[in-house]
Amino acid sequence: MRLPLLLFAFCLAASSPATATETRNVLVLFSNTRLLPANVEVDRGLRVGIANTPKRHVDLFEEFLDRPTFTGPAFDQTLSTYLREKYATRPPAAIVVAGEPALEFMLRRRDGLFSEVPVVHLAVDKPYLQSVAPLPAEVVGVPVDYDFDGTIQQALHWHPGARRLVVVTGSSARDLIWETQIRDDIARLGVRQSVEFLSGLPTDALKAKLSALSKEDVVFTPGYFRDGTGREFSPREAAALIAAASADAPVYGPFSTFIGTGVVGGRMSGYVEMGRQAALAVNKLLDGTPPAALGLPASMPSVTQIDWRQAQRWGIADIPPDAIVHFREPTFWEAHRGQLLLILAVMLIQAALIAALLIERRLRRRTASARKEAELQAGKDRAALTHMTRVSMMGQLSAAIAHQLNQPLAAILGNAEAARKMLGREHPDLAELKEICDDIVTEDLRAAEVIRRLGALFRRGEMQLAPLDLNELVAETLDLARTELMTRHVSPVTELAPLPLVDGGRVQLQQVLLNLILNAADAMNDAEPARRALKIRTGLDGDKVRLSVIDQGSGIAPADLKNVFGAFWSTKDGGTGIGLAICQSIVTAHGGTLTATNNSGGGATFSATWPVHQHN
Repeated sequence: MRLPLLLFAFCLAASSPATATETRNVLVLFSNTRLLPANVEVDRGLRVGIANTPKRHVDLFEEFLDRPTFTGPAFDQTLSTYLREKYATRPPAAIVVAGEPALEFMLRRRDGLFSEVPVVHLAVDKPYLQSVAPLPAEVVGVPVDYDFDGTIQQALHWHPGARRLVVVTGSSARDLIWETQIRDDIARLGVRQSVEFLSGLPTDALKAKLSALSKEDVVFTPGYFRDGTGREFSPREAAALIAAASADAPVYGPFSTFIGTGVVGGRMSGYVEMGRQAALAVNKLLDGTPPAALGLPASMPSVTQIDWRQAQRWGIADIPPDAIVHFREPTFWEAHRGQLLLILAVMLIQAALIAALLIERRLRRRTASARKEAELQAGKDRAALTHMTRVSMMGQLSAAIAHQLNQPLAAILGNAEAARKMLGREHPDLAELKEICDDIVTEDLRAAEVIRRLGALFRRGEMQLAPLDLNELVAETLDLARTELMTRHVSPVTELAPLPLVDGGRVQLQQVLLNLILNAADAMNDAEPARRALKIRTGLDGDKVRLSVIDQGSGIAPADLKNVFGAFWSTKDGGTGIGLAICQSIVTAHGGTLTATNNSGGGATFSATWPVHQHN
């Protein structure tokens, strides 16, 4: 009895709570409101960067100071009590503070809250950090140098004919700090243009002044939190308002969240990247790295960012090669390169096949072929015609094919650009670079799989029978045709029953299914979009499997039911009439049948049956 007891005790110890996944709590304290665009982007960067491991799960909790709406010692005391009591049973292992008010609050209240917990700050600018006493050893972060002067220089460079620089700020405490910094930067730059500050004005008065500006003016603004009447804004909202009012003068700003509001651009640091940097520091802290040994960058880098639409509006051409250009419209070739190449390839293949068929036909007329040779030649012609029809269908699906290739290629490009930017840093994060490289490899394999499938459909050769899963073939074919069906507003629905394997040629059966799907979509062209439902159903029919493609079109005229599988018979304008004939020949070659019937509620059903796979 001792040995079983010892084994039981060993297994019990191995499954003890010591080996269970540990939950660590991280508290994020934002300076402003939940919906401030900068906070939304920081949150995205944090959630992407925080690492859950087999040994550790991280719960992220977020709180908001709601500055400048709520301020003062009484509010701060109430918030401190709230945080202390709320997290008494779930104390944070690390704290992230976003913005100067959040850092200032935590420095004042830390002893009464979480005195031993390390704090990581983000979106805190260098001038503020230089103005306060040295931070405690447990409070670390990557400073951001909001590039006000760099943005002003870039704006004046792009508008050399400007005679006046107009600066717009607000009336909150944060707005006044920004105004002071801008005045210092302008004095240091020695701007030759005249400078006018529109500070703390009521919004209506500000809009009136901005609407009176001319093309000889350039506007710079960090946005504002409060106008002269006490009305509160987010800086992005203020920037959008300023850009809309300044119809004849370009507007520039230093924050990446301004892109898309009508602001031209500026020298900007990305808030998503700030969140990712803070997340990397938190990961190391949770792994046991001391705050002093985190090896954080000296500051967040800034780069020129520009809205392409605004660049076109204001005639800006000399954009730096390292600039980030948003909303740039691709050229026709860039937008449709994959489709154009595919269409060209299909046309060349079709031309080659037609030429080959004509040459073969002429040779047959010149020679008295034997019957056996004629039959062999007819088989080759049928195979070539089947292949040509399949290639023609691929031409119809060029948009879907290009979409499937563009997705992994776009992901590869995005990851490669991110890696290139990281390599420009003084201390690139090798672990993050490895993750980016892994993503590139994954997307490359995904694109290769799409090309492999297309190669199989374009390849000409003898039919190779092998056991295959009909339901899997349905899913793969629908994925290929999905973009084409979306373009036609056709909604596919599947009713797939568990099936045994069938013996078949994957490429040929996929051609049959693809042809039936496209025919069904064609049949519903005149139907209301809400009625364009395409149903694909599989099931067992005795010792055979059945595949049905059901549409809700106008159906088939009763007199034409007997002709639908005849060669060169078609109801489509410009149709060749060989698609269904080839489908029937393929199904027959598999030992099956293909039938067409009208539905009682409208539309038609095409059903194919095959024998199940025979085990050796």
